[in-house]
Amino acid sequence: MANTTLTSSIITKEALMVLENQLTLAKNVTRKYDDKFSNEGAKIGTTINLRKPPRYLGRTGQALSVEGSTETFVPLTLDTQAGVDISFSTADLTLNIDEFKERFLVPAMATVSNAIDVSIANLYKDVFRYVNAGASATSYGTSGYLNDGTHNTLANVQGQILTAGAILTETGVPTNQRAVVLDPVSQVSAITPLTSLFNPSGKISGMFEDASLAANTLGFDWAADANIAQFTPMTGGSVTALSSAPASGATTLAVTTTAGTVPRGTVLSMAGVYAINPQNRQTTGRLAQFVVTADTVVTTTGTLPIYPAYIPSGQFATCTGIPGGTAAITIHSGAVGANPTSQNLAYNKGAFALATADLILPQGVHFAAREQYQGISMRIVQQYDINSDMLPCRIDVLYGVKTIYPELAVRLGG
Repeated sequence: MANTTLTSSIITKEALMVLENQLTLAKNVTRKYDDKFSNEGAKIGTTINLRKPPRYLGRTGQALSVEGSTETFVPLTLDTQAGVDISFSTADLTLNIDEFKERFLVPAMATVSNAIDVSIANLYKDVFRYVNAGASATSYGTSGYLNDGTHNTLANVQGQILTAGAILTETGVPTNQRAVVLDPVSQVSAITPLTSLFNPSGKISGMFEDASLAANTLGFDWAADANIAQFTPMTGGSVTALSSAPASGATTLAVTTTAGTVPRGTVLSMAGVYAINPQNRQTTGRLAQFVVTADTVVTTTGTLPIYPAYIPSGQFATCTGIPGGTAAITIHSGAVGANPTSQNLAYNKGAFALATADLILPQGVHFAAREQYQGISMRIVQQYDINSDMLPCRIDVLYGVKTIYPELAVRLGG
């Protein structure tokens, strides 16, 4: 059967399909495609607003008690234009689409998909819940990190993953659409002890054939991704206690320290402050965790910006309990001077969002096409070079990522 010349639309649609298949972290996040830019096109810096639903206290009894409906918006900026530029000849356009895909589209889309996954992996710094090594049960502790070479035992792997699932469940996170994404070394440590368990044959074959775990294992869909980010704890100094008790609604903590820099992404807890289920506002009996939201230089004292805010009661409560003015602080994300650790993620799909919009289609080129698939918009533009009989081609995705609900995610030290 004779080959036909590939068109811009065919190439763009196929490229999007390949990109979708190569995504890992982005496959399990909320994806938003903003079609309001379908005519005029979007550009870097464009911002879209993602709506978060209101929260209510509810009532008991017959008396009417009307509550205010406060909807909040999370701005998501389309700040990254990821792409790859390639060139092929007019003869290459006579290939069938499978040949063209293998030669050009698969390697090109690998570049774009990795860029997107790296962006999502780095959102770990917004996540304030951490399953850490060696802590007490009141602080979400387990026996060790997944890939430290010592604790890759069945008890530890199950402990880490099941603890992450328990944290999500007891804090009101839906049990469906949960994923856990590990760095490749952590996946090895996770799978090795699990092979000794009695499992359905399909899951066992996946472990041995491609070193993967199937969907619905220990309550999560599993994946491995080399783009999982690394976190480096404080290299020096310390944070030991509060220097004064926070007021309700506080987004900063006054702390007693020694000189150093507290990096963004550091997870800590205060003695006497406990996590709650956001639906019933009841304590879980475990210390609430908070994340430092900016790199902060400290001396003998310091003020750390945190998320979530310290709100011990009311409609938007985040915790319960009143800490003493010098309450002890515990760091959960790694001891001072510790080596970097992989920030594996266990999360519900709603925790993070990937948004894309249509880039403008230029005129006067050989061809230009734009397609949207599964919440991702991609543009391909080609221009013919008469001197070389080549077709330089650029492939672009304009996107932004955002942590929408950090409450729906847990970090697992790797």
